[in-house]
Amino acid sequence: MHPSRIVLLVLLFRLNSSVWRYGNQAVEGDGETDHGHRLTARHMTDHMQTGGDQDNLNQRMAILMQFFDANVDEMVQVYDEREGFVSPSGWTRSPGLESQVTIEILEDVEHRVFGLVPEEEYNGQQRRMLVSFKREGINWFITHCGPFGRRKLNRFDEAINVPIRQMRVELENALNDASPLVHDQLRRGGADHQGVRGFNQAIAQINRLPGIQQIAAQAAPQPAPPPPYQVVFNLPPPRRLLLGLRRFDVQAICQQITEAGNALRPPPPPPPAQQRRWGEPDANEPDPLLVHLRGEGRGQQRGPGLRKRRSTDPTKTLSAMVQLTDADPESDFKITKIEFKERYGDEEETHVVDLVRKVLIEDPSDSGSKLTAEFEEANRVVTYKIVLRPSGN
Repeated sequence: MHPSRIVLLVLLFRLNSSVWRYGNQAVEGDGETDHGHRLTARHMTDHMQTGGDQDNLNQRMAILMQFFDANVDEMVQVYDEREGFVSPSGWTRSPGLESQVTIEILEDVEHRVFGLVPEEEYNGQQRRMLVSFKREGINWFITHCGPFGRRKLNRFDEAINVPIRQMRVELENALNDASPLVHDQLRRGGADHQGVRGFNQAIAQINRLPGIQQIAAQAAPQPAPPPPYQVVFNLPPPRRLLLGLRRFDVQAICQQITEAGNALRPPPPPPPAQQRRWGEPDANEPDPLLVHLRGEGRGQQRGPGLRKRRSTDPTKTLSAMVQLTDADPESDFKITKIEFKERYGDEEETHVVDLVRKVLIEDPSDSGSKLTAEFEEANRVVTYKIVLRPSGN
């Protein structure tokens, strides 16, 4: 079959597969869109005033099906997101189990759809038109096309105003955080400071936002700080304002204001010197000491104290733990000296390790072992090793 005949058959099939009916001032039926979606109407009020003209009804419903195809991806996104989400074009979802996705039709944006409803349908009221669709599983329904009452419009406007309000608050917070710093810099005679320039450049960008009530820059010193900035938009309806604002990067403007304020912010004072409690290690001092004590015979031994050969393992480790219970929270403790005794026969010598001066104080007796000490840094642990070797053998 010739390709042109195939295309003609497809078009005829789609026309024949769309069955729209008018009755009792409502539209019913279903039709297949160009993208293969099935769209159904159930008792949809005929604000289009087709008057039972079948050709007129089919033509108008074809425009709605094309509009559906152009927006179905955003409608799916709105259904998949949390309640309160507003799509880039301004689709929003009503709460509840019977939720629908709705958008306001703007004459200068969707002029073909806006023209579906004649002016007399608005009864002398402001011409504001909403279109709503509903998804049930894989099926889509068109539920409204035309004007709505004031209550429905208010709910729609409130939903659209949420992201607008968020942008407004972000701009106000950024301006009012940096404004006192700009004021102080100007009073010091620093109008050419990069922070002042950046702040005023950001204000120039804000004043280009759609519907913005112009705000003043800070270019000269003033005796008093300026009043808090207020960002006001005068561009109804809300969807028109939202579309206009989303052509600008409001977050980038806020970031520029913040960076300007940071450039003017004085550096923070240095942190106060940390008060080290007595007995605690000082970070500026070496770590606690590892002390090696090595003993060698002093020479001739006397009387009954003649020392015998020690074990073949010359290393002896002595350890002790001191636990203090102190009821005074203002007191601290610190180990400053360690004393140990050396015994051989009936003789006894006392030696002291001074941890503050890092010296070994030996017993003045000339008997016993001759001790030498090595102090090494360790990781917050103090270890003492004593190595004694007897004289003679």
